[in-house]
Amino acid sequence: MKKFIITVLSIVMIAGCPKPPIKDIADAKAALESAKLAGAQTYAPKEYSSAEGYVQKAQVDSDNRQYDEARINALTGKKLADDAKQTALENKGKGSGTGEGTGPEQMNGTPGMSSIGVTETSIVGKGSLGEGVVIKQLKMIHFGFDDYSLSNEAQAALMDNAQWLKSNPAVKVQIEGHCDERGSEEYNLALGEKRAVSGRDYLIQLGLQADRMSVISYGKERPVNPGHDEKAWAENRRDEFVVITR
Repeated sequence: MKKFIITVLSIVMIAGCPKPPIKDIADAKAALESAKLAGAQTYAPKEYSSAEGYVQKAQVDSDNRQYDEARINALTGKKLADDAKQTALENKGKGSGTGEGTGPEQMNGTPGMSSIGVTETSIVGKGSLGEGVVIKQLKMIHFGFDDYSLSNEAQAALMDNAQWLKSNPAVKVQIEGHCDERGSEEYNLALGEKRAVSGRDYLIQLGLQADRMSVISYGKERPVNPGHDEKAWAENRRDEFVVITR
C-alpha cells in the first residue's frame, strides 16, 4: 500500500509540473530566422532587435525552468519577429533602410482602411510597432497599480469601443497591454497580457466575436509618458486598441 501511495503521488507531481515551452521557443526562433532572411536586420533593425531579445530571454528562462515566463517571452518574440519581417518587406518596397518616416500625418491614405469597411477613420497614429493604426473612436483604458481589473470608467470606455466595432464589422483589432516601469520585465509582460485579456473578454461579453480580436503584451517597454512619477505611471498602465489593416 505504501508503495502504491508513493507511486500515485509521483504521478500527480509529474502531471502537475509545468512543461518547457519547446514548441513555442522553436516557433519564435523560426519566425526570427524568417525575419532575418527577409532583411529585417537592415530594413527593420529596431523591430528585429526587440524580437531577438525576447527570443533570447525565452531560451534563458526555459533553461532556468521558468517556463511560464519563457512561454510569454517566446510568444512575444514570435509576434515581434513576424512584425519585423512585415515591416522589412514594406520598407524594402519603399527603398528605406530605417523603417522611419510614416507618421500620423501620412496615415490618412493608409491602404486597406476602406477595404476593411471602416466608416470613420479619424486616424491619430500608429500602433506600438507600426503594424496597425490607432482610431480616435477606440478609446484607451487604464488600470490601477499591479491590477488588471476593469474600473467603471474602463468599462464605460469599452462599451463605446464595442459600439464602434459593431458599426465596423469587418475591422479586426489588436489589444495591446502595457505597464508602468516598476517591476521586472517578465512580471510586467505577464501583467500586460492579463490587462489585454481583460479588455478582450469584456468586449466579448458585450457581443464582439473573439476572432476579431488578438492580444499582445508589451510590458513596460513602450511607455506613453517617459516620466518617473505617479502621473506618468498612471498613464502608462493601459490597454491600447489598434486596427489591423493587413
